[in-house]
Amino acid sequence: MLNIPEFKNAKLIRLDDWYVPEIKEKKKTESGYWIHTDVKTDKDGDTIIIVSVGHKDSNEKVQYFIKPEKGQVTSDHKDLDPAKILSKIEVKFKGKKITQDYTEE
Repeated sequence: MLNIPEFKNAKLIRLDDWYVPEIKEKKKTESGYWIHTDVKTDKDGDTIIIVSVGHKDSNEKVQYFIKPEKGQVTSDHKDLDPAKILSKIEVKFKGKKITQDYTEE
């Protein structure tokens, strides 16, 4: 029983001379957004990670295309303006980081 995932790295608490694992319940917070990811291979054989984000009450979305082998991040200009949903996106590659910030100055 102590080997199940809920008890992994749990702190033991002494209760009536028995040691019981401490369990912290993870609460899932709901938001007004949805996110969908997909991993494909493009026509050149490179990996492409597609990240789509949108409001739950709408079909409009922001869509990013991440190419890890080339260290590129692009978005689809036909979709929703990223500033309407996101404040910032940051993608870390090996030896490189790309940040797009949508905050007003």
